[in-house]
Amino acid sequence: MTNALNILSDLLNAGLSKSGSNRLKTALGDQGLGGGGGFLDQLIKNSGIDLAGSGNPLQDLGKQAGELFEKGQKSVKNGNPLAFGGLAALAGALLGGGAGAAKGALGGGALAVLASLAYKALNASGEAADVQNFSDLPLGLRKPQNKKESRELESRADIILKAMINAAKADGVIDQKEFDRIVGHLKKNAADADEIAFVQEELRRPADLAGLIRSVPNKEVGVQVYATSLLANEGDKVSEKAYLSELADGLGLDRQTVDYVHRMLGAA
Repeated sequence: MTNALNILSDLLNAGLSKSGSNRLKTALGDQGLGGGGGFLDQLIKNSGIDLAGSGNPLQDLGKQAGELFEKGQKSVKNGNPLAFGGLAALAGALLGGGAGAAKGALGGGALAVLASLAYKALNASGEAADVQNFSDLPLGLRKPQNKKESRELESRADIILKAMINAAKADGVIDQKEFDRIVGHLKKNAADADEIAFVQEELRRPADLAGLIRSVPNKEVGVQVYATSLLANEGDKVSEKAYLSELADGLGLDRQTVDYVHRMLGAA
């Protein structure tokens, strides 16, 4: 059985585009999640931690989750349970159910980043729900509260994973050299046979933009899918620009929201 969070982590670390890692780091800095004001920004700034880090941004994010949780515990002792709720939620999402679950942690971290990006982008256009406390945090920045939310999060990870692979094929098909590089990276990171088979099958499939768009349940996930697609290709070729434009139109994302995502990821 495949684990979308594990594969998502592996593919992000493989770098499906040359700019993907740098764009992810930009999203974790002042231009992205660390700027602009608001509840989520304050959670990050109050932690006193530089989420942009160095080297691999998702690994940095996972390593810092424990410290975030400790900061949250201190905030409770100081009479600020609201801050603890948010920090604990962020740490929980990043840890993916346990400090030892390294891949789940990075995959959960990816979803936490994408959930935050989507919230900020929709908030800028006045479409995001107001976040005032723990229960208002978008799914992905808090642990699922019931089986329905767990299934929803799993489905979201699966959609985002397929969006990433689909976007990597925006300029045509993935050639054998790139195919071997991606599969080799999965094997190096001890992906199991089912996970490798899943990625191989998805890589061999023709790009299916219409099918991807149909699978997206709402605009919040739509923004996450668009952001993921921007991480997975350069967006500088005519075919890649056309793909992203058609994706945004199909997802019903207006120009303001799309431009906001590009700015947060440092993409022209």
